[in-house]
Amino acid sequence: MTVPLDPARYPAKSTADHSRQPSPPAAGVDRSDQPSPASPSRAVRSDNHNRRPNRGPQPNAEPPRKKQEKAGKLAIGFFTIVDDRQHGFFGGYLLLAATGRPLEFHCTTPVRPTRAQRILYGATLRPFLFGDRIGRTLLDRTRRRADVVLVDLAEALAVGEHCDIPVALVLRSQSDAARQGGEAEQSAGGDDDDRPADHASHLAEGDSCSSVAGQSLAEIQLGRHRLALSPESQDDGPRIVAALGSWAERFDMLEPFQRIRQAITEARKTAA
Repeated sequence: MTVPLDPARYPAKSTADHSRQPSPPAAGVDRSDQPSPASPSRAVRSDNHNRRPNRGPQPNAEPPRKKQEKAGKLAIGFFTIVDDRQHGFFGGYLLLAATGRPLEFHCTTPVRPTRAQRILYGATLRPFLFGDRIGRTLLDRTRRRADVVLVDLAEALAVGEHCDIPVALVLRSQSDAARQGGEAEQSAGGDDDDRPADHASHLAEGDSCSSVAGQSLAEIQLGRHRLALSPESQDDGPRIVAALGSWAERFDMLEPFQRIRQAITEARKTAA
């Protein structure tokens, strides 16, 4: 499901028919009096054929598209998973401008693995589902490429294996991790004896050994936040620091994930 959020960024296409060619002038008519097909639509008054000269574009005028590109130069993607014990895993991806304004939002229908898949995939099931089945699908839907993708689940770092965008895990404080764990228990709902307990994958700052799938994660400090990188993407650290820069000092990197969860909840209510 795709929610268009920025009409200014994706202006409506003109419905004017430009395929029709102008009719040839009648015999004896001066062609210079006929407007050029590429001329602006603004009417030009003419008295005794004394027309104002075309001054052309002003030197200081800037095309609107360039202004939009400057205003939205940085785009940050936020990807997370909502684990519902009754329906399965819902994926959500929110693309934000540097101002925090949403550019795009996408979410998936629930993905529920079978018991056979749980047995065969074992501990690799969640990274496979989050990265390959859900994350890659969401990133392929976006119209605009993100400069950096941030996740709040360690297993969601696997999406970096399916894109060439730097992916980093936002580490939570101890209090944030405890609160998030309580919210996850309340939102999960349902009973499923075959489903293993959902071990918290929201890694917290200060963990002695931050790891996923048995591999240690490299941590970097960015403003007041700490990020973790998978072993395969540790070289992306300088790219992430250069892309986010001072933005990380004034922005709460965890808040957009709450927006995604609330949007998925609303989407589920609407579909019910």
